[in-house]
Amino acid sequence: MKQLVSVNLTTRTAKDWQPPELTFGESLTLALRFYKNSAGSEIEASLIINSLKASIGAADARPRGGAFSIKIGGGSATDLNTTAALDCKVAASDLANALTSVAAHSTYGAPRAVFCDDSWLLFFGDQTQQVPMTVVRNGLWPLSYGRITAWQVDGKWVHELRLTQAPVAFTSSHDVVLPPAPEITRIREGGADALFSWNEIQALYVPPEFRGAYVIKRGFGQTKLLSREDGVDAIEEALQALGAGDFKVSLPLSNRPNIEFIGELSGSSQPLLAAQVEQAPVGDVTFTLLLNRAELAAMLRREPRVTLPLEIRVVGADDNGFTGELVALTLDVTIKAPVIFPEIEQIPTLDLLRPYSPTTYVPYGAGNELMGQKYYRATIGNGSNSTFVLATGLNSELVYVFGRENVSGGRQLVAGTDFTVTIDNDNQVTIVALTGAPATNAWEIAVLSALTVAQWAADLTVTVPQVIAGGGYPSLALFMDDLGDRVAVLEALLPSISGLVTGAVKGTLEIELPTTSEVLFFRGDGADKLFGAYGLDLTKLSVRAPYLLPAIHDATVDDVTAVPGSPSGNAGKVYRNNAAPDLLVAPGGRVRSATAVRQNEFFGCDGRGFYKVSRDAATNSYYAAAFERELWMLFINDLQLRVGKVFEVQFGVQALTAHSISRAQWALRIERGTAPQDTTPSPVGLNLLNIVWEAAPMLEQRIILTPLATSHFFGVRIARGPGGFTSDKMSYGTWEGNNAAAPPTANFALRARLINFDTENSIPAATGHIAYRILGAMSEAGGEAGKPKAIIR
Repeated sequence: MKQLVSVNLTTRTAKDWQPPELTFGESLTLALRFYKNSAGSEIEASLIINSLKASIGAADARPRGGAFSIKIGGGSATDLNTTAALDCKVAASDLANALTSVAAHSTYGAPRAVFCDDSWLLFFGDQTQQVPMTVVRNGLWPLSYGRITAWQVDGKWVHELRLTQAPVAFTSSHDVVLPPAPEITRIREGGADALFSWNEIQALYVPPEFRGAYVIKRGFGQTKLLSREDGVDAIEEALQALGAGDFKVSLPLSNRPNIEFIGELSGSSQPLLAAQVEQAPVGDVTFTLLLNRAELAAMLRREPRVTLPLEIRVVGADDNGFTGELVALTLDVTIKAPVIFPEIEQIPTLDLLRPYSPTTYVPYGAGNELMGQKYYRATIGNGSNSTFVLATGLNSELVYVFGRENVSGGRQLVAGTDFTVTIDNDNQVTIVALTGAPATNAWEIAVLSALTVAQWAADLTVTVPQVIAGGGYPSLALFMDDLGDRVAVLEALLPSISGLVTGAVKGTLEIELPTTSEVLFFRGDGADKLFGAYGLDLTKLSVRAPYLLPAIHDATVDDVTAVPGSPSGNAGKVYRNNAAPDLLVAPGGRVRSATAVRQNEFFGCDGRGFYKVSRDAATNSYYAAAFERELWMLFINDLQLRVGKVFEVQFGVQALTAHSISRAQWALRIERGTAPQDTTPSPVGLNLLNIVWEAAPMLEQRIILTPLATSHFFGVRIARGPGGFTSDKMSYGTWEGNNAAAPPTANFALRARLINFDTENSIPAATGHIAYRILGAMSEAGGEAGKPKAIIR
């Protein structure tokens, strides 16, 4: 369960939140909102979070047991540079002796050790050199780190070895999650008959976590801005803009006012009102700590509950110019041992009709009659191995293994003489050759099960795609799909008679697309108000513009585990993060913040800083990820796009530069994808595995950005007919066929993106503001007509 925590960054405390008592095995998910004290009052903090770390663990606790070794210098651990195993409570004299026995110490002089405040202080020779040491062969428990630090006192080097328990829970990942938006649902559909009439009732739900402003829309009309603090009177007053005297608002349930359609709208079914968010603060910083690590289990073996500090650190920047890491919150949480364990979930089935007795009862059954046997067959031998593990899939340990030489007339192999067999489990056997490694494919093995084919087939499930239909259809599934399309065409031709025939759905479905506008990396207030009739209001934009990050073309990508040195020596290079932790790369660009690059992701350098990049398919071109924008994304299903229906989306993009010393480019790309589901372990319910996007886009257009606000209009159209799907694409008002991009089914995802950002090569240190906004469809006059939307008609 996610819990909302208000964090005061001035006092480093949680406002109105006390952590509940937690249990081993569960997850703790927190959503953070940040505040600060200013002029005697508490206000929301404007904080840009680049990374977050949260940890629960004992503060600077020693291990309770185990051993470790110390390695001097680099390279692999050997007897020449690594001590023998040392107990976690080793005496200082024994530690010094162990270091003396390592030949690598001679470079630095004889070691001395002093135990002080749970640490060992180490001194080598005349202390004129720093000694490179690391803790290896770590067998400490609970899991602990060996930290070795060094410093100079009066020019003499002192080394400290300190063993510290690892945290019992830790995360370095987070998401910025918007609170759920208000929504409207239908409680009762309005209607009337010969005697009675009843009014339409719809419920407005404003989640307690929502803190923005919204409007209620009916058709093209909308109310004034509303917030979560507005009561029923304010909502009813605002609804009068959609029809004076036609709405009555009541509050039967908290946070869920009912809207009743009265007046001229009474006694009839009404379209569902829509709640649309108009203004919303940034989302809550959300992360999850898993309380199931072995370190925590070890700690709970000693006592039924433990109280440990929870520490949350963030790296970011605020509006006062602060940039860096700060401890946002530290407070104690209590974790207790679980009562329920997974081992007791499966309860054995008891046959109460046959109670336990000394007599073994074997019932008669038809399964005792053999009706064909299940078997597994394999050809083994590679000339080098004598042991072979076979995954039989027979689901039974009651098996017998036969073997023969894999040649015509080959002799029968003898169990115990030529080979031995170990039955590992129901679905695996291990065969060991006793006469040496068989040659390649020299032996033929058959594993025969006592389970009959009749017993095995009793619960056999044959899926539709496995059935061959014949008649020119590769499978029964394709035959049924084609037959279903033909029936749908016939139903569409028949009249709709209530209770007898269900015809095709009539009418047009409209999906409104967002009308987003953005000046990239603009940090002032009212970024959406900077657009005017002829472009941007340049008086509100700083002439000191952010860096524009160019594309990098690099055929040889270097794998690294850390960010290279100075950017000035790495211009035009692309690197791949080959380390498990995230790498933090800083573009060095005025107002942009550092970005985390995960394992196997790429980052490049333009000589001014390092920045995350995305590879364009299988090319050698890499583009700055900070300039990628998803304009919209939607999903269509086969009940929306029936046979005879047409899906169409049209929209425009206006893009330009401001205070820029270089022209730039984007690529507008419309992509189609699918939403597959997990199928294992079968059976599973409806789920979303991920979104898989097709490599080839439905539409792609290069857009060159200049200080002139230029509008670009695009669209795609997908029609479903009795014989399948057709597709068209539109650029700047002209439609053309594009059947190669048509989807194979009526269930698909669609998105539009601005990607592949680049600047002119002749300006290596480009700066400027980049802006765009989403427009409606293209009018006959060449301008914007209405709002961007998708329709199914």
